[in-house]
Amino acid sequence: MSTARDTLKALAEEQRTISMTRGQPSNEQFDLSLPMLTCVGPDDVVTPSGIDVRNYPGGIQGLVEVRELFAPVLQLDPTLMIAWNNSSLELMQKILMFGLLVGLTQDNGRGWKEDGKVKAICEVPGYDRHFTMLEQFGIEIIPVRMTEFGPDIEEIERLVSSDPAIRLLFSVPFRSNPTGYSWTTERLTRLASITPAAPSFYSFFDNAYAMHDFVDNGDERPNIQQVFTDCGVADRVLQFTGGSKMTFASGSIGLAGACEEMIALLVKYFGSGCIGPNKVEQLRHVKFLGAKGLEQHMREQGELVRPRMEAVLSVLEQELGGTGLASWTHPVGGYFISLDTAPGLATRACELAGECGVTFTPPGATFPGGQDPKDSNIRIAPTRPSVEEVTFAMRVLCNAIRVASEEVSG
Repeated sequence: MSTARDTLKALAEEQRTISMTRGQPSNEQFDLSLPMLTCVGPDDVVTPSGIDVRNYPGGIQGLVEVRELFAPVLQLDPTLMIAWNNSSLELMQKILMFGLLVGLTQDNGRGWKEDGKVKAICEVPGYDRHFTMLEQFGIEIIPVRMTEFGPDIEEIERLVSSDPAIRLLFSVPFRSNPTGYSWTTERLTRLASITPAAPSFYSFFDNAYAMHDFVDNGDERPNIQQVFTDCGVADRVLQFTGGSKMTFASGSIGLAGACEEMIALLVKYFGSGCIGPNKVEQLRHVKFLGAKGLEQHMREQGELVRPRMEAVLSVLEQELGGTGLASWTHPVGGYFISLDTAPGLATRACELAGECGVTFTPPGATFPGGQDPKDSNIRIAPTRPSVEEVTFAMRVLCNAIRVASEEVSG
């Protein structure tokens, strides 16, 4: 009878190289947007609102047409949005710096750093780039356990109401990275209702996967800004999203949304260092997605993502179902599947998989400082490889987990 180690050795002999490390779109997904490269020509450089995209004027908020196009993603009026350049992470970082140095709407021109130590709550497992951004500014991260309904709201309530150093919450509110879980309206309402111990408290919601479903299951998508507005704290929340997984990862649009007062302040801040974003790229998106329809385009994206996700879940069930060696999420949207091995197995399993040419995001990356206290979480990112490659990679990982378990048990 073949053992897991024998199977792993046979898989390694195929000498394949497959990366499951980052949530990158596949080439087939990129191909859906190829018409965008030619949809703006030399005789078509003026927007319907009369902006010549070759020149400076056009406003810090970006083209009104592109804000109208993406307004359904954040469920906001276009006037409450800023459409910027390629990365929504860039927008988060800029606004984070503004808060640290000169404050946001609740701060009366006083940066958070002036009050001493700054802390932020982040869900775990969570998005490693959020952790890196916060850590680089010296912000202490307080991890809070993610559940299928959003982060542990009782713990958030306790922390925010008692610690005056907590000024921020960073979260992926819908189809989170890596679990695929989402906040409910009830938990958002409880978040908005907290009386913070700090002079100000803001929620930064990275709504990157708001339209990235690959199964239509009718899940509620809460209107985040409306929840905070109804609770009388409209300026305590900012949302971010982007098109890097909609069109081209290297040349898309990042967007921020907030209440009127916050947007006015951000326009002032942004305007001191820039005349405006890349309007040529914004016009490409308007013409391409405006003609095709954003929802239709995202349905086509989902059709390409779904079989890769199904391949992961199929192999996991076949290889590890009922063994007690691992559990995993079953997302219907987003770009990842979160897998938890039995404690102490994740690092060794990924080492063994790497020896077979299959790489995963390093275990621990989904926790602040790269330290998973249980050494169990592995983020699976299956969107870039082919379905066949995903199937092979998951066979490697499952057998690597079995071998790691055998090593521990002796």
